[in-house]
Amino acid sequence: METLAKFHSAPSRTVRRSEWRTQTAALGLLVLGATLVWLGMLPPLGAAQPAVLPQVDVAISTKSSFTDDPKFGKDPFFPHSIRRGTAEIVTPNAPLADVRDLVLKGISGGKDRRLALINNRTVENGEELEFKFGNRTLKVHCVEIREKSVVIRVDGQSKEIFLRQNL
Repeated sequence: METLAKFHSAPSRTVRRSEWRTQTAALGLLVLGATLVWLGMLPPLGAAQPAVLPQVDVAISTKSSFTDDPKFGKDPFFPHSIRRGTAEIVTPNAPLADVRDLVLKGISGGKDRRLALINNRTVENGEELEFKFGNRTLKVHCVEIREKSVVIRVDGQSKEIFLRQNL
């Protein structure tokens, strides 16, 4: 009988921490709800709610208008746009491409396949490269790589660049 008495003893009066926190939070929400009802910010439970819909204003749209003034700004679609008429491409008396900025630094490979080093870029026969000098882009087509020079075509004119003498 003593063993049965151990199992049927009085329940423990200690409350776990998680239960205590839950009970405290529930009590706090109950007090908050009662306070909001007392202040009139919430209707009491079971009270009839008035069916009032919020007033919605109708938005009025306006048509956008843009001014295209050739004296102000630039056409972002130039030269493909024809809104401001046809574009006249004016070329000031610009000299032909200046090949003095191109330097042949070396030639390598055999007679069958030679490679040339122009301004630290490697090129072979028939290849076309673009070089940028400031705001100008120069298209260079390699025509032929010889033993001590390279024949290039720039702006439709053929030029020959020789290896520097001090190399």
